[in-house]
Amino acid sequence: MAIDKSHTPTWMRVVIILVALSFVAMLVPVVFGGLGVLGGGKSSNSGNSADAIANQYQPRVDSALAVLQASPDSADALTQVGHSYYEWAVALYESGQAQASIPLC
Repeated sequence: MAIDKSHTPTWMRVVIILVALSFVAMLVPVVFGGLGVLGGGKSSNSGNSADAIANQYQPRVDSALAVLQASPDSADALTQVGHSYYEWAVALYESGQAQASIPLC
């Protein structure tokens, strides 16, 4: 059974076109917003400098290292040191300073 589209009322054609356009209009911000993220868009932390981030994370790393030195056999202390350094590197990376987030071993 075929549908005869030539006898569709004009108002129905307008409604169908408006619905189609509304779907396209909703997708445009999603597509272009996604391209900004994939294209290397900066996050909201991009204004932070490496020094400001270091001032934020250095005390946590120092305290985790002090706990590790007090009890070198503690797996929890070692884990906290690793987490502290990792979160510091993530903060640097998310601020747009990818080179500074790579450790120099």
